[in-house]
Amino acid sequence: MSLPLHYRKLFVTSAGALGAIAVLAAAGCGSDKQPSANAGTTSTAAAGADAASITLLESGHDLGPWSRRISVRLGKEGVPVQFFVCAVHSKEPPAKPCTSQSADKLPAGATLRLEQQPVGPGVERADSPGWGLVGTSEDGFMKTVLSDFVSAANKPGLVTYRVTERDPSGRILATSNRVVINWHL
Repeated sequence: MSLPLHYRKLFVTSAGALGAIAVLAAAGCGSDKQPSANAGTTSTAAAGADAASITLLESGHDLGPWSRRISVRLGKEGVPVQFFVCAVHSKEPPAKPCTSQSADKLPAGATLRLEQQPVGPGVERADSPGWGLVGTSEDGFMKTVLSDFVSAANKPGLVTYRVTERDPSGRILATSNRVVINWHL
């Protein structure tokens, strides 16, 4: 016996949301897929002149187009809606946004942290007051899938993201530009 189509869609979407949450519990993952559009962004570094910067972008699709701000409709009847964020750690501005080929290696023991504000369902940490941890990477590249459940607890509003590079003690070495997602009905 086969389930009706709307139940199968709900099951597949729910399984995808659980998969996205599992990804957040583990380290961030990368992809070598080419984005469909370039997006020039800048970021700031907290360390000296030789320090790398972090470029953070977001998209409603895995391959872009990438931007600093997107507006996405919340899922109907609790069905999650996915979006993507990527970060590239590099000394030079990335030639192509959101590709691992553009990334430099992190210093030994350093970690990239993807954080959101408000904290929402993110993990609160004492070294990031007001920000919720939603993903990490030990590489110089991070591409993560998130959803309206992780981002905004399925409620309308603005959510801001940043990526910080941290040393093993948790001290911030660099901070990316901020990107915003507007969840609406």
